[in-house]
Amino acid sequence: MVLIYALAVAINSEAVMLDRVVAVIDKDVITWSELYRMMEFEMSDKLKGMKQSEKLAFLKTTERQALDKLIEMKLILSEAQRRGVGLSPKELDAAIDDIRVKYKVTPEEFAELLKKEGFTFDEYKKRFADQIIIQKLTSAEIYGKVMVTDEEIKARMNNNSAAPDYGLNPGKYRIRLILILKKNDAQEDKKIEDKMTEIYTELTKGADFAKLAAKYSEGPNVSNGGDIGFVNKEDMEKDVADVVVGMKAGEFSKVINSKDSSKIVQLMDKQSSDAPEKHSESVKNEIQDEKAKELYKDFIKSLKDKRVIKILL
Repeated sequence: MVLIYALAVAINSEAVMLDRVVAVIDKDVITWSELYRMMEFEMSDKLKGMKQSEKLAFLKTTERQALDKLIEMKLILSEAQRRGVGLSPKELDAAIDDIRVKYKVTPEEFAELLKKEGFTFDEYKKRFADQIIIQKLTSAEIYGKVMVTDEEIKARMNNNSAAPDYGLNPGKYRIRLILILKKNDAQEDKKIEDKMTEIYTELTKGADFAKLAAKYSEGPNVSNGGDIGFVNKEDMEKDVADVVVGMKAGEFSKVINSKDSSKIVQLMDKQSSDAPEKHSESVKNEIQDEKAKELYKDFIKSLKDKRVIKILL
């Protein structure tokens, strides 16, 4: 479980603003100050260093989405109370102790940290307790009902269009690179492309890739024949990645021309990032998350259907 409130910090409101009702759930109201207090608490990292005017402008762009989340939280907490799902003081204290131990702070240091950032310890405990109760109910209502079969996992892994990298392709590629940067001049760039074509012709005749890289390349590790080691597919430029994934070890590409450079890449080795079993587990988790999201939507809808909700923002 991700305890999103762990050691969270907030900003102090410097501007005095008139409070107003932004939503009503039956007869219970949500105020502007309650909404913004939650946003300040959850988005503290993003708000650090901003001026008050900048903070308010930023929060304004996300307040409608945050209000939806706050309404969902209140609906779940209300349902948890109806079902008798709660949290004992002993459970809450133990959870907070786990957080303090993880971040190596004493109770006094923890309380002082919260105070400096504009929150009382009691307020932190209330928000933390709510989060744990929400987690309890959603885990039982949603994740406890999600089932993923072996057949679903196999079907996802065998579906190349849906999951091309689930054990079907290696995670890393060791490549050499011959690269010449372009000059942003049509005539000069044409000369560069022509030169790379000559280099490609030499390679097709059996020339050593590493020696040509050392001689001509303006890319990395030219002293080592342009060998840039193992690289993740997602870390490569797209035009290089598109070529490399279909190559065999020892093969080199044709000239790849882009706006900024002209290059030839050689694949030296492929390395699988994980064992097939781990890929299988990853796929299972992915399908489980997809199903959980759908169940969560249905769960929230069922709660909303029982209540009268008015948005006034």
